[in-house]
Amino acid sequence: MTRTNLCPNPSFAYGTNGWSRYAPSSLRIASDTAAWGGHQRQSPTYLVVDVPAQLQGQVATPGVSPVPVSAGQALAVSALVRTSPGIGLAVRVEWTVAGRSQAAPAPLLLASSAEGDRPTWVHVAPAGATQARVRFEVYTSGARDNKPGWLHLDDVMIVAAATVEEAVADAAAFFDGDTPQQRIGYTQRAITHQWTGSKGLSTSREVEAALDMTREPVAVVEDGQAPRVQVVIPAALAPAGTACYVEGVAATGFKWIPRAGVWTGTGEQRVVGDSLAPINTEFRYRLTTSRGVEVESSPVVRRWRGLSLMTDTAGKMPVNLLWQGTDQREKKMRVTEHEVPGRPTPVMVYAPTMGAGTVSLTARTNRRDTPALDLLLGTPTPVALFHNPEHCVQCQAGVCDVALVTLMSPTSVSMERAPRIDVAERTWTIKGTITSLPQASTLLALSTWADFDGRAITWQALDARRLTWEGVDRTIWQEER
Repeated sequence: MTRTNLCPNPSFAYGTNGWSRYAPSSLRIASDTAAWGGHQRQSPTYLVVDVPAQLQGQVATPGVSPVPVSAGQALAVSALVRTSPGIGLAVRVEWTVAGRSQAAPAPLLLASSAEGDRPTWVHVAPAGATQARVRFEVYTSGARDNKPGWLHLDDVMIVAAATVEEAVADAAAFFDGDTPQQRIGYTQRAITHQWTGSKGLSTSREVEAALDMTREPVAVVEDGQAPRVQVVIPAALAPAGTACYVEGVAATGFKWIPRAGVWTGTGEQRVVGDSLAPINTEFRYRLTTSRGVEVESSPVVRRWRGLSLMTDTAGKMPVNLLWQGTDQREKKMRVTEHEVPGRPTPVMVYAPTMGAGTVSLTARTNRRDTPALDLLLGTPTPVALFHNPEHCVQCQAGVCDVALVTLMSPTSVSMERAPRIDVAERTWTIKGTITSLPQASTLLALSTWADFDGRAITWQALDARRLTWEGVDRTIWQEER
């Protein structure tokens, strides 16, 4: 999959480089961060074309050289556009045919919008065409009253394709050489972007390539149900002796520290496995270091297609259950009272911090999930209880205050038949003490050499991939094909 944006400096991050004006109009750069007509923009900068009173026709053209085309090709132009009242924007193409200039007979799609819009213009190259030059033109589209006006232009796309349909599709989503890489799903592949020449003076290409994990934290979600999350911290962000701190931050504001999320840098890449990230809600990982670095990963979602979820702390024993009840919690006050003879009131002694307390819940399981929950709760380890926003009316209304993840050590467990005896449902009453993650500084391995061996990859095939040892470490081998 490859796309090419033929417009140089299409987001005007490099001033007016590559753009020419037609007198008497003038070009200048302005800046704001607002969306135009609901369309987000890549950068704050944009092009302002000052339009004199009564002016009709060409005002600006992009490109230091004409765009190469062939006969029958479709040339699509899209852009974010804002215009002053009474002014509309059109696009005309000037073709080069047999070495001579041939302008299209009429401009296409007069667009006018004070709030902002993203129109698309499409022209088809005539027989013998070898080159094309795009011209932006203004026309009176309403009550202009012969007054000066303005045109704002941003995020321009110019693409050539074999058909009109392909050209329109390729021009729909903006990119240039500065557009950040965009991960494909939750894989280790990404859509990357690069300039074909000098920044802001050349075309841009969009290609599929391996995800770059060398510049910023990257979170990769495994396949399957409640997948564990791999967080890659590049070596450049954690030099030797640097204190590093990673925390997960959900869109709701919920925060947590993944296992081994606090360490001192060694100058090497760090791959953190996280089995305690919340389910079915968007979250990021934020890296903070003692050298003043604060950077976040792109957002990810850990999918769970069941009801609520309970697992061990390693995430290897997921159990589907229906969490009922009212999220009953009891705080542990950590206060003692001392009676003093002759004193009418006791002396109260408070601990420096309040205990996290306990949690009580009622849950239901079916015939398939009952043995799994029985096994999990019988294992001498804390368990993680996950709230599922997709099955919570309050979450969908934005008013839920239930913790997305609760780490607890079960202290009391009982179960009995539920009314649905036809499906062998059981009702559980579970009480536990809210606790901290055991072995919090121990890295959680996501892949083992057994997983690598299971892929049946020869050393020759591995050599052909040209992986570094850092690349081997961050590869989820159970997913490799």
